Amino acid sequence: PDQTCFEHFLSFHNLGFRRALPVYIPVYLLPALLVHRKKILSLKGPLIALKVLLGAVRSSVFLTAYCGTAWGGACTLQHIVKHARPWTVAAGASAAGLATLLEKKSRRMELAMY
Repeated sequence: PDQTCFEHFLSFHNLGFRRALPVYIPVYLLPALLVHRKKILSLKGPLIALKVLLGAVRSSVFLTAYCGTAWGGACTLQHIVKHARPWTVAAGASAAGLATLLEKKSRRMELAMY
């Protein structure tokens, strides 16, 4: 309540990332364990672990940015026009779609379908 839209975005982003990362680590780790189980025990193990970690971090940043931008965009637009209207929420939240640019190109079409 006592925050600007930008301050709320920053506090949401910090908390959101910490919530999203534990969700995405198994999403990336389990397929890696199933598909690359022999390579994990070889010299390629650290590279696979790095790819799992980077994928989980990238997806966590995407989800956090998507949600934070949806809230922040709507909040900012409502402060500009001084009223909360359905169109201000829709227009402000539509900026969240830009967060898909944070994901790998191969996942963008999949995200667009949602």
